[in-house]
Amino acid sequence: MAVRDMAINGGNAGTAVDVSSPLPGKSKTILLIDDDESVRHSLSMLFEIHGWRTIAAPSGAEAIIVLQNEAIDLIVTDIFIPDFDGLEMLREVSKQWPELPTIVLSGKPNWGDIDWLRMARHLGAHAVLEKTSAFDDVLREVEAAVLLGADAI
Repeated sequence: MAVRDMAINGGNAGTAVDVSSPLPGKSKTILLIDDDESVRHSLSMLFEIHGWRTIAAPSGAEAIIVLQNEAIDLIVTDIFIPDFDGLEMLREVSKQWPELPTIVLSGKPNWGDIDWLRMARHLGAHAVLEKTSAFDDVLREVEAAVLLGADAI
């Protein structure tokens, strides 16, 4: 099943930040930024099943508040989010939290004349994935990014 398959029912941008509980013995926290509630929910469940705590934010502004108040080990963000796009998020993270790895997801990697995922990679994203990527690909990149972040500390 692909990440995109989880969003078939659609989702609405929410205003609440959802926090999942970590599994015993796991302490890594992923900040998941996506305005699609079904994607936030599905990816949060996927990450929780694999032992990571997830904080989900529906917008860039809420994500920045989380980053200022929580210890985050990894960001997984959609490229198109309310308030500012994922590229702006990458720029802000690289200025404020340069050691924090980021994975960028997109359901529209080549929207218009711009290759958004290529731009994200150029701006320092640890990994870029289309939302149609298989769960195994997403998990592999998350694991690698979490390990990368641990090595930077």
